[in-house]
Order: sequence, then C-alpha cells, then structure tokens
Amino acid sequence: MRNFCKAIDLSNTDITVIPTFAMDAYEPLESIKLPHNLKVIEDEAFSETNLKTIVIPDSVTTIEKWAFESSGLTTISIPDSVTKVDMEAFLYCTNLKEVYLSANLEILEENLFFGCTSLSTIVLPKNLMIIEMGVFRETALQSIVIPDSVTYIGEAAFYDCTELSQVTLPKNMTEIAPYLFRGCT
Repeated sequence: MRNFCKAIDLSNTDITVIPTFAMDAYEPLESIKLPHNLKVIEDEAFSETNLKTIVIPDSVTTIEKWAFESSGLTTISIPDSVTKVDMEAFLYCTNLKEVYLSANLEILEENLFFGCTSLSTIVLPKNLMIIEMGVFRETALQSIVIPDSVTYIGEAAFYDCTELSQVTLPKNMTEIAPYLFRGCT
C-alpha cells in the first residue's frame, strides 16, 4: 500500500500565487502551511481535496473562484487583507461549519457558500454592501443578521435553507429578490 503526502509545508518559500489546479483533486491533502507573502489563491487551487484546515496569511488579497470547491474544510477564517473572494470559492464544502469573513469584503459573490450543508455559523463584515444570488443556498444557517450597510440581496440567496428560522434584514433594503427564502421551513 502506498503512503500519500497528507501535509505540505510551503511556509518557507517565496511563492506569491498558488496557481490554478495546484492541488486540485489531490484527495490525500489534509493540511497545508502557506507562504507568508502569498497574495493570490487562484481558481480550483484546493478544490476536491480533503483539506480540513488552512490558515490564510495576512498577505493574501484575493481568493479566486472554486478555490476550495468540494474540499473537506470545516472552518475558514479569511483575514482582513482579503478584499475579493470570487464566486463559488467554497461551493459544496459540505463539511464547512464556521466562516469568519474579512472585514474588508463589500460583496459576497454568486453562490459563494452554495451547498455548504453543514454551514451554521457565519460572521458578516459590518461594511458588506451586496449579497449576490445563491450565496447561502442549501446551508444549515439557523439565524443571520444582515448588516445595515447591505443594500442588495440577490435572488435565491437563502434558497433551501431548511434550518433558517430567524433573519434580520437591513434597514436600507428597498426590494426583495425572487426566491429569496424559497424552501426555508
């Protein structure tokens, strides 16, 4: 039987970008230490891995689409240096339970946490302005307080959130998007 590398340490490297498909579908991967000067985690860098935990360094500014899609993450803390997390970055992370977002995110992009069926805790940034379509679709959120800075919540943002029982909407909202709470019981 072969032994596979489950842990990778990049902390002493000068890598600034984890490229597209870097660890994509490398199922044995459970943990990784990232470089201290990392700037970008590109598309599908860690998708379809068994990665359970990751510490994103304060140097990272961007997490691209599908970066952690279908990975084994259970919790994620995105540092305040991050100003952009692309759509579907955490799509179908079914083990993801807790998310702590950068205080400097203004937009939660389309389907960001769609299918994160264990997600029950999320802390939204106080300066958040837009929650795009399907962001929390099929999560296990039970309650959520949307900051008053939010002016738009997209279609189906909470679609099929069957555990959702308490939502506090922002005072600045002027319209409700279609299917916002469809499937919530």
